[in-house]
Parts: sequence; C-alpha cells; structure tokens
Amino acid sequence: MKRPIYIFIIIIGLISACTESKQNNSKEKCWSKQEILNYFQDSIAYRMYNGRYGEGKGLNDFTVFSDSFLKYTKSKNYNDPMIFALEEEYIDSSNISPSFNWFRIVTNPTFIKPYSITLVKKNNKSYLTTKQTDGTGGYFSGYLTKSLTLVSSDSLFNQIANQLDSINIWEINVDTTCLSGTDGDQWTIEFIKDGKYCFLSRWEPLNCGDSNTKLIGKIGLSLLEKSGWFEKRHKSIEYNE
Repeated sequence: MKRPIYIFIIIIGLISACTESKQNNSKEKCWSKQEILNYFQDSIAYRMYNGRYGEGKGLNDFTVFSDSFLKYTKSKNYNDPMIFALEEEYIDSSNISPSFNWFRIVTNPTFIKPYSITLVKKNNKSYLTTKQTDGTGGYFSGYLTKSLTLVSSDSLFNQIANQLDSINIWEINVDTTCLSGTDGDQWTIEFIKDGKYCFLSRWEPLNCGDSNTKLIGKIGLSLLEKSGWFEKRHKSIEYNE
C-alpha cells in the first residue's frame, strides 16, 4: 500500500545563508530551497560518509554544505546529514516556544536503513511520525523514501513525557558506562516541553548504557511498535507492508 510522504521541514538557514552570502559580497550563487535539496540528493546523499573525511570536496562535503546552508538555523546538530536526508526539522534551541511539545529520535544504524521517530503534541492530539531513507547507516544517509504518520489522543505524548520527566532527562549528560562501539546504532534524542530543550546522543541504547539510557531505548522501541513498524531481523527496521 502506498503511503504519502509528509514533509516537515523548517530550514531557516536556507534563506539566511543566501542573505549572509550577499552581506559578505560573495560571488557564490544564491540558491533556492529546491536547488539546495536537489544538490544534496544528487551530490551528497549517496556519497560515502556524505562527503566527509575526504570523500568529497567543497559543497560535496556535508560539513561544508551545512556550514553554507544550515548553520544559521542555530541548531546544535545542523551538521548531521541524517536530519536533512529525513526531511526533518533543525531545531533552534535558543528560540523554543512554550507551547511546542515534541520528542524525536534520529538513528544512524550501521549497515541498515536510517530512520527517525517523531512525536508531537498539538491541538489535544499526538502525531507519531516514522520515516526511513534508502541509505546505509554508518556509510551514507540516502534520502527519504517512506513516511507514516498516525494520530491519537494527547495521552500518548503525555505518557512519554512523564517517563522522560521521571528520569529528569533535562539533567542527564554523557552516559560514561557506554560511550561507543562498532557496528551499532547511534541515536540522537531531542525533547521539548514547557519551553525547555534537551539534546542527547546515545550508542545502542537498547543494549548498552545505564538504566536511564535503556529506558530511552525502550521508549523508542515502544513508539516503533505503536507506529506499525516491526523488527524484521536483528536491528533491521522495515515497514510492515
């Protein structure tokens, strides 16, 4: 069954980069949003390491690309290609609306397709969106191919928010019990509630880390199950066709 792709992009940097270029009297072309998206898909999305670590020169390196077009979003992770590839929002952590309630996990899973889970509370409802690219985690991001949004009561967001509040996620920093490893899943976790913003990075949160990290891992897995996705093979997340 075909599923429509719901696009949730807020990339202030696309416009700001153009403005900054003009202010600096740069000869660089002022690109439209569509031109920037097309360039990413054509020159970066399927390049090894998204052009980083010497695999691409100039704008073919996502680090250069993000510095040129995304830095002005003031996002803590504006240099993460997975967010761009998944057509997700870059969050300006310095300008959070008190009415914005939001939770997101973006994954970079080695050897399999990257995916994201986003939960938003709006108008007394919870919007659970799962997305997937056609990339290979650990190597290149690919680009968005699948997206599914389910709507339920706001009790779902409230339940997740209460679990995160129970571990005081706002005060959690690095989990020194499990910093990194090889051939695993790297998760970027972001949470917004009551005008506060939390940003965490975890490696293999389902299998490695302290009790707080593993709770976050369980929350992510529970949201995947609610969304209709399933664990087809070891850590291989696919749509339930």
